[in-house]
Amino acid sequence: MAAPMAKDEETPKAEDFDLEAVEPEDINLDTDRAARLEMRGKPQNIVFKGQEFPLPVELPLRAVTSMADLQKAMRAKDGDGITRSLLIILKSLVGDEYETFMDLGPTAGDLGAIVRGIPKAYGLSAPESVASVSSSKSTSAQPRRRSKPTTK
Repeated sequence: MAAPMAKDEETPKAEDFDLEAVEPEDINLDTDRAARLEMRGKPQNIVFKGQEFPLPVELPLRAVTSMADLQKAMRAKDGDGITRSLLIILKSLVGDEYETFMDLGPTAGDLGAIVRGIPKAYGLSAPESVASVSSSKSTSAQPRRRSKPTTK
C-alpha cells in the first residue's frame, strides 16, 4: 500500500514532465551482439582427442536453461535427466559438430568436465551442484534388486 502524500505535495500532472515526441527506435540485437562479441575477443575451444570444437562466443540460452535442468536432475538423483541435460548442453555448445564430437566417444565424465568448464569459459560463477558434476548414470539402465519373498 502506498504511503499517503503529505498535505503540501500535489499529484504530478502531465505538464510537469518534459515529454517530447521521440522517434521510435528498433531494438537491434545484431548491433548489440556485435559489440558484445568484440569485447569478448577470441572464442575458446573444447579440445577432445586432438580435435578442436569452437565454443560460441556467448553462452547459448538453451545451455543456460539446460544447466538449470541439470541442477534439478542432480538434486532429484535422476540419472536419465542428468544425461539428457548434459547432452542438450553439449549440443548447444558444439552445434553442427555434435555428431562429430559424439563419434569420438565421449564419456559422461567428459561431459561433466565440459559443464564444469563453462563458468570459467564464460566468466560466470559456478553453482555448487554444477561444480560437482563428474558423471551420470542412467537410473533406468540399473538393474533393480528384488527381495526374495519369505515364506513361513
